[in-house]
Order: sequence, then C-alpha cells, then structure tokens
Amino acid sequence: MSYTNGYNTSGAQVISYDNIGAGPALGITSRNVQRQSATLSNGTCGSYGSWSTIHSPGTNAMGSINDTAMVSGNCYKYRYQFTDTWPNTTTQTSASVIKVDTTAPTGGALTYTNGYSTTTSQTINYAAVSDPESGVSTRNIQRRSATLTNNVCGAYGGWSTINSPGSNGAGSYTDTTMVSGNCYQYQYQIINAAGSTYNATSASVTKVDTSAPSCSVSGISEDAGAACLYVSGTTVFYNNNAACNGGAGQFTATTTSADTQSGVQKVNFPDTVATGGDDTASPYSMAYAYDAADTFSGASTVTAYNNAGLTQTCSFTVTRDIDAPTGGALTYTSGLQNVTAVTVNYGAVTDAGSGVVTYVVQYAQAALAGNACGAYGAWTNTTNQPAGMGAGNVAFTGANGACYKFRYVITDNTGNQLAVDPGGEVKIDTAAPVVSMSEPASDFTNTANFTVAWSATEAETAVTNYTVQVKVGAGVWADWLTATTLTSSTYNGVDDETYSFRAKAVDDAGNESAYPVGPPDYHKTTVIDTSALSAPANVADGSETNPDMDYQTSGASLSGHWDAVASAAAHRYAVGTTPGGTDVINWTEIPGTGFTQAGAFADGVYYLSARGKKGTGSPGMIATTDGITIDTVAPTCTVAPLAAWQTGSTSFTVNWSGTDATAGVASYDVQVNDNGGGWSDWQTGVAATSNTFNGADGHTYEFRCRATDNAGLQTTLGAAHTTTSVDTTAPVIAYVYDGTGADAAYSTSGNTLSANWSCAEPHFNTPQYEYAIGTTPGGTDVLNWTSNGTTTSVTNAALALSNGTTYYISVRATNDAGLTHILTSNGILVDLQAPVVSVSAPTLDFTPSTDFTVSWSAADGPGESGVFNYTVQYKENAGLWQDWTPAPTSETSRLFSGTDLQTYYFRVKAADNAGNESVYPIGPPDYHATTIIDVNTLSAPANIADGSEIDPDADTTTVNTSLSGHWDAVAGAATYLYAVGTTAGGADIINWTETAATSFTQAQALADGKYYLSVRGKKAIGSTGIIGTTDGLFVDTVAPTCAVTALNAYQTVSSSFSVTWGGSDATSGIANYDVEVNDNNGGWTAWQTAAAGTTATYSGTNGHTYAFRCRATDITGNAGAYPGAADTTTLVDTTTPVISYIYDGTGADVSLTNSADTLSANWDAADGGVNDTLAQRLGLSEVRRFGSSAPLRTFKLVVFAPVSETSALIDALSAAGAGVIGEYERCAFFHEGQG
Repeated sequence: MSYTNGYNTSGAQVISYDNIGAGPALGITSRNVQRQSATLSNGTCGSYGSWSTIHSPGTNAMGSINDTAMVSGNCYKYRYQFTDTWPNTTTQTSASVIKVDTTAPTGGALTYTNGYSTTTSQTINYAAVSDPESGVSTRNIQRRSATLTNNVCGAYGGWSTINSPGSNGAGSYTDTTMVSGNCYQYQYQIINAAGSTYNATSASVTKVDTSAPSCSVSGISEDAGAACLYVSGTTVFYNNNAACNGGAGQFTATTTSADTQSGVQKVNFPDTVATGGDDTASPYSMAYAYDAADTFSGASTVTAYNNAGLTQTCSFTVTRDIDAPTGGALTYTSGLQNVTAVTVNYGAVTDAGSGVVTYVVQYAQAALAGNACGAYGAWTNTTNQPAGMGAGNVAFTGANGACYKFRYVITDNTGNQLAVDPGGEVKIDTAAPVVSMSEPASDFTNTANFTVAWSATEAETAVTNYTVQVKVGAGVWADWLTATTLTSSTYNGVDDETYSFRAKAVDDAGNESAYPVGPPDYHKTTVIDTSALSAPANVADGSETNPDMDYQTSGASLSGHWDAVASAAAHRYAVGTTPGGTDVINWTEIPGTGFTQAGAFADGVYYLSARGKKGTGSPGMIATTDGITIDTVAPTCTVAPLAAWQTGSTSFTVNWSGTDATAGVASYDVQVNDNGGGWSDWQTGVAATSNTFNGADGHTYEFRCRATDNAGLQTTLGAAHTTTSVDTTAPVIAYVYDGTGADAAYSTSGNTLSANWSCAEPHFNTPQYEYAIGTTPGGTDVLNWTSNGTTTSVTNAALALSNGTTYYISVRATNDAGLTHILTSNGILVDLQAPVVSVSAPTLDFTPSTDFTVSWSAADGPGESGVFNYTVQYKENAGLWQDWTPAPTSETSRLFSGTDLQTYYFRVKAADNAGNESVYPIGPPDYHATTIIDVNTLSAPANIADGSEIDPDADTTTVNTSLSGHWDAVAGAATYLYAVGTTAGGADIINWTETAATSFTQAQALADGKYYLSVRGKKAIGSTGIIGTTDGLFVDTVAPTCAVTALNAYQTVSSSFSVTWGGSDATSGIANYDVEVNDNNGGWTAWQTAAAGTTATYSGTNGHTYAFRCRATDITGNAGAYPGAADTTTLVDTTTPVISYIYDGTGADVSLTNSADTLSANWDAADGGVNDTLAQRLGLSEVRRFGSSAPLRTFKLVVFAPVSETSALIDALSAAGAGVIGEYERCAFFHEGQG
C-alpha cells in the first residue's frame, strides 16, 4: 500500500493498493481496505483504535480509493487485508501516518494605534496563539507601509517580518523604525506544523506625522462695503461709521496652510469684529462681518491644525479707522469778475489711520443770470489738481455766465472724508451787452418829432447805462444821450432831412459794447416826410385785362395790376410766398401800373404787393393781394382695395380718396364695371369719399375713380383700382355616404374607410373638398382635415382602425369665396372579429331526461355589429355531424329529443351583421357541449360541510396549508367528485377530484380568502349527480391593521378630548379593538379593551403629554401587534402663558430714549411662553429665536456614506438644520477615502 506520510490539510487522501495475484485460481473470497485512527494533539498521535473497513475492492487488480471521510485533528493508518478460500488471510500494511489538520491556527489578535502618531515609535500588543492539532511552528509580527499624502494612505507594499515572538503567549513589541509621512499596518502571522497559515490582521492604520503644518496669512479681501475697507499687507482697516455703507461691511481673511503628510485638518480663525471659527477646506478663509457697534482693533492669531493634532500659528491685524483726515484750508476771491481765471489756494493734509488716498479740489457750477446764481450742480474735480498733500494752489478757468463754488475733499483709504468748503462764490461775466434799436421803424417818418427806442440784452448781469449818438445827413456822429438809463426818447428833426442813430451799453461787470462799424455804421435811419402817398387801390393778380385771379395752371410767368396812386412819380411791386413778402420778386420800380414777369415758378401761393413813389424818393403805403395759386399737377385718385369676396351681403361700402398738394381736390367721379360689361358712371362730381354699392349675388365688380382739383385739373382714368365678387351662397352637400356606393353600416377592414358625396355650387367654380375622420360625429381625432381636390369620393387604406368603433367621415366643401358647408356621415361600425360562441346547456355530463334543452349564444364584443344568425350541428355517439334544421337560425335554444343511455355532441357557429362568421371547434374536443342521457340522476349529497369529519361545518380557519370537507353518502353512488373554488360551485382551487370516501383532506397552499366546497355523486356508468355546495370557509392568516387618528398637537380647551381609531381586515373582518395610552412617557397601559366602537373620550391632566396606539382582532381570531411607536401624540395645555415682565430697551427697563425712529423692548423668553404661543396661534413653521441668552453650541457631524449618496445626504442633513455657519447654509466638507 502507499499513501502520504505526513500532514494532510484537505481532509481527503488517495490510498493506492497493489494487485493480489495473477488470476482467480487463488480463490480470493474477500478484499478489504481498512483504516485505524488516533487523536492528533499538538503534533502527536495518541492511541490508535481498531481497524475498520472503508472499501472492499471487487477484483484482485491494483487500485486506489479516495478517503474523504477523514476528520481534522486525527491521525490515520491504512492496511489492505484479503482472504482466500482455505481460508488464509494476508495483510499489507504501511509505516506511513497521515496527520489531518484542516484548520489554521487561532488567536494572535493585535492592538496598536489606530490613527495618528506624532512620534516614530509605538507598541504593538498581541494575544496568545494556539493550534490544538498540529501545533504552532512559526510566529511572525509583520508590518507593511504606504506613503501618507494629505491624510490619504497610498498603495501598501508587501508584508515584512519585524519580530518573531518566541512563545505562543501574549506579549508586545515596540516598533521604533517608523518614518514620518508613512502609514503602517501590522499582522501576526501564525503557521502550524501542517503548514496552514493564519494571519491575525487588524483594520487599524497608524499614520505617522511628526511635523506641524505650515501657516501664513496669504491675503485679506474686501467683500462687502469695500469703500469702507482697506488692506495693507496683513493689516485690514475698517470704517464702521454709519455714514459709510450704513456702518456695515465684510472682509475675508485667507490663510495658506499645507501639510504633505497628514494633511491640514482645519484652520482656526480668531474672533475679531465677528466670531471666528474653523475652516476645513482649502483655501482656508473666514468671512468677518462688522456693524456700527463693533470697536475691535488688534492683532489676530490664526492656528492651523494637521490631522495628527500638530499646530502652527500666523497672524493678521484688524484696525478700526473712523477718523477723517485733517488740514486742507481753502481760500479764493469771491464776487463778480469779468475774467475767467480763478486761483484756488489750499493747505496741507494728514491722516493718522489708513492714510490719505485722494485729495481733490472740486467746483460746483450754477448759471449766472440777472446777476443771480441759479441752482448749483454736482461737485466736479477741477482740471488742475494738487501735486501732493502739502500746501499750494490750482489755477481754474471758468466760463462766461457762470457762478462757481470750490471745496477741498480729502479721503482716506477707509472712506473717511474731510470736505473743506469756505462758502465763497465767484461770478464770471466776460460778455458785453448786445444793443439793438426798434424805432424809428420805417425808412420814412411822417412827423418832424419821432421816437427813437433802443435796448440791450445782457444774459449774465444787467445793463448799467447807454450812450446814444445821432448823425444828420452825411455829417459826423455826435453824442445825443450819454450814460443814460433811458431806453427811448423823442428826437426833433427837420422835414426832408435824413437822420441816423447808433447806441452802446455798459453792464455791471464793466463790459462795454462797441458801435456798429458798418457799413452800415448805424442801428436805424429815417427820412422825415410829412406827406406820404396812400396805398394803391384794386391790386389784383393776373394780367390787366383780367379781374383778380385765384388760380393759374402755368408756372411760366406772374402778372399783376393796380390803380395809379395820385402824386406818384412811379410805382414799385414785389412778390412773395407770404403776404407782403419779397422773397420771389424784390421791390421793382416801373412807370406803369401793371407787370408780367417770366420765370419758372413752382406750384404754390404767391402774394403781389404794390406802392407808389414820390419824386423825392419817399415810398407810399403798401397794398397786397389775397394771393394766386399756381397748380400745374393734376390730383390723384384711388379706390381703396375691396375684399376679394363679398360674402355677408350683396351691398357693400366702396371708399375712395384723392390728393392735391396745391389747389386741393374739388370733386370725384367713380365708375363701375359689372361682370366685364364695360365702365359706367356710378358717382359723378361728388365731394363724398364713400358710398354703399348695391350688387347682385354671383356678380364681379371693378371700380376706378378720378378727381378734379380747384384749378380745374383732372385725373386721367385708367385700369381698375380694385375688384370684388359677390357670393353670399355657400355650396350645399346633399349627402355623405359611408362606403363606395349606397350608405354602408359596417366594415370588416382594419385599415380602409371609403365615402362618397354629392354637392351643388350655384355661382362660381366647383368647390374644393376636404374630408376628416373621427370617432364622434364631426370629429377629427382619427384623421384631421385632408384635401381631396374636386373629387366627390375618397378611399383611405392607410388607417389603423379599432374593432368595435364607429367612425364618422365629415366632408367640407369650400367655394372660391371661402364659404363652406360641412356634412358628416351617419357613421360606419368597424367589426373585425367574428362572434364568440358559447353553449350554456346542456351543462351536465349526464341528462336525466330524453328531452332536454340545448342553449347557445354568441358575443360579438363591445361595440361590434352584433350577432346576425347561428348554425347548430349535432352528432350521436361517434356518428357524423349534421345540421340541426332549420339552419341558419336566429334562435338561441331548442328542445332536443334523444335516446336513453346515448351520448350527444353539439357545436355552433355564428355570423354577425358585418358578415364575420365564427368556425366550429376543431378540437379535440370538436364540440361545444356533450351529455349522456341518464334518466335516473343521483341527488345532491346532504350535509356538505367544511372541515374534518369530526367537526361541524366551519366558517373560518387560520390554516392555509390544507383543506378538508365531508358529506353524507348518496344512494346509488359508486364514488364521489369534489372540487373547491373561490366562488360557489367553482373549481379553480381544486379541480373535480374523484374519491370513494365521503370526506377528504388535501394539502393546498391557500391565499387568504373565501373557499367553497362542491360535491356530487357518480354512478358506476360514469354519470354524475346533482352538485351540492357549502356556504364557504374563510382562510384568514393576516392580522388586521389598526391606527389611532392623528390628534391636534395641543389640547387647549379642555383636558378631556375625543380619541378616534380604526382598522381594516381584508378577509374575515374586524371583531374588536384594544387601545393603549402612554402618559408622560411613563409606559404603555391599557385604556380600551376588546372595544367594538372606534371612538371614546379620554380624560387627561393639564401639562401631560399623551401617546396612543391600538391593535385590532379579526373574526378569525388573528390579533394585530401594537406598533413600536405611538400613532399620535398630544399635549394637554389649558393654561395661558404668563409674561413676567416687559422692559423698554434692550436690557434693563429704561424710561427715556434719544432716538426719534427706534424703540426696543425685551421680555421673558421661557419655553412655552408668549412667543411660543403666538407662533403656534399664527400657524408658523420652522420657528426659531432671533437671539439666545446662552452661547450657541456648535457640533461637527462626521458621516460615512457611499459617494453616490453624497448629495442626498447633504440635502437630508441640511433639511434637519445641519450645515449652517453664520448666514451660510448647506456647509459641508466631503472627501473620498478607503478603510
């Protein structure tokens, strides 16, 4: 024999044995492979037991056996023993011993630092190890390491042995070779003598970091109210004066911190103007918001923490700066000046806080009018500005007619501002007055004494005085009035002498105007003539042979004439486009009293003026015509477009209009063309621009017009301006038939519908047709309106039609005028299925009479065409099928006459009104109904009962694994058939099953519900008797549910209140309820027991909280369990809260205030106090206090979750109130990791 000598770790061993001899001549009668075993303890085999046969080979040949029945912890030896016929026994043995140890060693649990170590040594504690079978042979403390980067351990290397304990006992080892920046894990490797290894591992990870993180303030940002903040390096100045952004602002301090090993855990920012705190995510920052009440100034220390707990600090400085710069005195010369240059002097400025950032000289400007300054505009920086913060001046150039004020504005870096305004005012007027004369108004004056009038305009200040000079004839200028404030005076002259006048003015600023330098060198001149000529009479437009004309149609010349003026030596005329104007022909002197002057005169109105002239040259009075209009362009005329069709009435309004830019339209002529019969006058010489035309149905009308203007010019008639047709009669659809011919009621096609129709159109072209298909009259849900041209039939074979649906085809006829008529067919029913036949009688396999009724019917489906007729066939025994005449028939039952003890078969087919016909069954079976005539039918069993034979009829049970029943014997019955169904007489649970007994019990998996047992007897010939059925058995294994209806959170009216509960049981129904109450968390106690009702009044105690829960028991006896938590909870509180005090002010009670717009108050804030009551009464949710008398405690919540659930987790935590830091919400830090 041969097998392994040594340890076995699998529990199976192949034992090989040699052949016994050369053949059967030896007469071997038995062959046995035998085994003996001993206990293996710590590598040593104990005493062996007796040999036992484990295999008996069937031949003498060599072979082997796989012993799979070895047991770990045993030693095994094997032998091969065989016996011949004499009988001689031979035994083959082996010195090999198999030691079976399939289990690894145990013990060796390790403990060491799980987390950070800030030193490079630690102690590893290990537990004792053992192996009761082969014994422990090797013990190794092993370590593996990974690089620690930013709090994350990288990929681990292999395990290496750092210590080998000398015994199996517990102990410890100090590892002093750890390196900062590494992660370490340890295991205790134990190997037994069989070679099985057990590694006692630990999930602990030691992260070594001996260096502190770095820390430096990398920046301070100005977040809100930047104009009131200033950052210089790591110092931030803030201005919380109310005038600067309302005293509020925010800055953010940002710190750079790094730790390449354990990583930065957090950076703690100190309290400054606001509460500081921790930031756990880079970039590390803290936003500080301040308000007008803050006074903080000083150095602020930031502390960086790494994940190993080591720290490093850095700092920034916060300085409050609320003081404006100082200095900056400003001076300049105020008053009126007639130069634009102004010198502004300023003094030196300083600032002890954040420093001066801007220093600007500004001016405000107002308009100077009437020596008064108007409203000043905004302050504006002067062009020239101070070169530094020392004293100096700037040169300013103003503008004429303006007033100026100046100020010096010095601003520091936090918005504190000093504005120095001395309150002076500079008025600049550099423009002299502008002089004019209004009299004498004419070149000739008819009196020797006449008025001379003058004036001056002075926009900026005012005129001080005038100097007026006169010149007689061609003489020299002489002062007439000097330094006078007069603006008119009378001058005394001599007849037939010429006098010229000029003036100059001086204003308040000393500006003086100059005399005219000419030519002319005067303001006014006049000749004294005391006897002026009168105006010409009968001044008229047109030639001397015509009276005064109003219009002319040529622009080639202008003419005019007038009566001679007595004492006139000659006459003058002029023509202008305004009365008295000379812009067309200037004054022209002629000896006569009429003129014609050629030219190219544009269309428009012209006015002729004429006057006489003395021999001395003085002209007379002027006379002017009422004007003549030159009009060379004919007017336009057009008829407004009409609608292409007049469908509402045969009478319609026609509108026309014309234009003539010069003479204007005088009248209109309108012509009409009826059905192309030629133009005829409709409106002649009318001033109106619209009228009603009375047409005729079916006629087409064209219209055109012409206009005549006041000069007699007339529009030329041409083509029609507009055309319209009168059609007030819609086309008429006479009928719409379903199908291709006469109206069809049914269709057996699932994709095709047809229709045809007839339509009449009395006037114009054949109408255009559209059709639509719907499932309601007029509907378009199957096919929307679709063009069909002028064809009066349609077939659509691309439809998806539903069986049993009536479809309606609508046709819409539209004529050229757009008039429509819609008509819908009476509908066609689509029936795609033949009727489904059923035979309802005979229903029994055996019929007790030779005459019995055969009943049949057919269903044609919901909405289908309905059954039209039937064909019924029968056969006797194995004979041939034959029609049961008359056939086809509309009957649904007949009396059949047969022969006792014969078998009859019946089958039916049906046709519906649409022509679909069902087929006979093709089987097997090939029939609908069969019966055997047996005139002696067994009666129904008596006393059919649910349950076992020893029980009366059962109504309910909680057993859902079997069914039982029993009944009385039926006379003449050889056997019985029983069935169970979910309806009376049904067999859907247990089909008809034959038994010789009068009872049964059958295993059956049952759902909760009601089950009915049916039984009938059966004769030896096979005919069955009448069926009897029980009243049913409820199987109910599910306990009912119960819940107490939610109560109001508070009971405030009375300490007694109504409690309502209810439940449901889908099967047998609820019998009663139990309700428990928990008073102030004192434990659950019974309140209602086996109650049939669902409501009761509970009498509570004020100030107590009550919880309620319930359970129900059904009729079967299933009782529900109480829920673990309460169904509803309510607090009885009938006591109104009492406010113990209300103090004016924000602290202790005050009686005085210096604020005109603010009042404060405070009162006791006890839980359940007035505030809580008000919030409750108002129905407020998410109620929280505005402030707290106790410092706010914050907690860090650390949660481990799958990466995919991060967003949902943050949503849920935020909804519960977590993640709020100051005004920030949903604050969270998340990081992926392994562990």
